[in-house]
Amino acid sequence: MYSRFLSYLKFLLHSKNEHGVHSPFIFKYVTRCLYAKKKYSKDKAQNVVLKSLEYFQCQSFTIVPPSRDFESEVKKNFPTIAVEPISVDLIYIADFTEDILQTYVHNNKKVRNDTVVILGHIYKNRDSALLWQKLKESDKVKVTVDMYHCAALFFRREQVKEHFKIRI
Repeated sequence: MYSRFLSYLKFLLHSKNEHGVHSPFIFKYVTRCLYAKKKYSKDKAQNVVLKSLEYFQCQSFTIVPPSRDFESEVKKNFPTIAVEPISVDLIYIADFTEDILQTYVHNNKKVRNDTVVILGHIYKNRDSALLWQKLKESDKVKVTVDMYHCAALFFRREQVKEHFKIRI
């Protein structure tokens, strides 16, 4: 618990709002999506996922591990979005391990330039924080947005490698 508190303080010291973002793509994502007034869920990570589904106009979605409660929340707000085993639009990994990241990020042939991966609880414990650091260094991942409660990964080949820490 103590280390989570310290990691949150460290995050607050280094994070920015939309004014510290120089990437047009991330600036629009932050201002039009993350900072949008609409609130879908009390859980900050799930709220980011739901806002992102709307912002990116996703047609398909994957939840890892599967959650009937969250799937019904998605269907309630977005009845046309298909929940699939492996999506090409948005993948939400609520609780991640090295094996899950290998399957859904590194070795996933369906991941394309516009795929968004949202990771929940990146600072849950020391192992999660270390995996998060390792993932940021991956050649496949071009842009990351660390929101403390969750993180977004983008594979945009046209963008230079950048890491953002955004307060939500």
